[in-house]
Amino acid sequence: MENNNELNFYWDKIGDRLRNLDKAEVKNIIADYYTNKIKVKDIIAKYHLNILSSQLIKEFPPIVVDEKCPYDNEKMVVNLHSRDGLGLSGEPYCPICGHQNSQYCRCKNCLEREKKYLEDLRNKVRDTYLIPQEKVEIDDLTLRDKLFLATVLKTGLNEETTKIMGSKLAEGKLSPLADMDQDVLSSLVSKNIILVDPESPLDAFVDENFPETYYIYKVNYLLNVTGENDNHDQLIGMLEYPKSEEFYSEPKISLGFWKELALAECKEFLNYRMKAVDFSFNPGKKTNLVLNNLLTKEFFNRSNLAINLYLCCLRCSVAG
Repeated sequence: MENNNELNFYWDKIGDRLRNLDKAEVKNIIADYYTNKIKVKDIIAKYHLNILSSQLIKEFPPIVVDEKCPYDNEKMVVNLHSRDGLGLSGEPYCPICGHQNSQYCRCKNCLEREKKYLEDLRNKVRDTYLIPQEKVEIDDLTLRDKLFLATVLKTGLNEETTKIMGSKLAEGKLSPLADMDQDVLSSLVSKNIILVDPESPLDAFVDENFPETYYIYKVNYLLNVTGENDNHDQLIGMLEYPKSEEFYSEPKISLGFWKELALAECKEFLNYRMKAVDFSFNPGKKTNLVLNNLLTKEFFNRSNLAINLYLCCLRCSVAG
């Protein structure tokens, strides 16, 4: 440790039990502790201190360092370490506000700055997404819109039925395939059927191009559909459980939905079976052609479908 005469002590923060001593005597105590290596109990007896041995080091005044506090422009200080320590104790801190030049500082000023920073981010998100959008009439929804929306509501709607939770969508399963899940959300968002909630968690938005870019399963969504009346509960019920008659009345469209979902389920099943036998498989165009042909030509019961799909998968893999 440096000579006491070369150290710049911050006397305002000396401990109460040493405060009544003159500075020279305090310096002698510090010298006896660090330089002369006198036992703590002997130092206490020598200077007639009313203090426990374990508390002596805590009474020493901190050392002033060259760093300055960005808030108070005050030189920062650092506490002295115990005699067995390897250096000064802890990070330099401001004796006025307690600030530390660290990203982990939780002083009042840093907390206030962080609060202001987060408020600015939130305002940017609100400015981007809190824009009044004309509501989509329920009668203007296509069958595909209704099918997608019903799936999203059943999977992600919160208990209060006020918003669609991205976290619930991530935990659930909108469709057999991840790509199809993304298509479902992208379709509904692009048509303003659901909107990004401006109160979504800030970490849902990507730093680059903030806040226009976001993680689709971290943001929350707001329903942007209106019906004949303003009864929210009735509207949610109609959207979450659309009438089956609407789909029966459009058999060609409904058949297209079925084929699309059946193809996705076939791919999901193939991937599942391949993983079960540690076989690397990535369905491509050829697999799509084979599966579409099977789906078009005939209907299978579940057991036959499993066998045929498994054999089909092996043929495509070997040939491809």
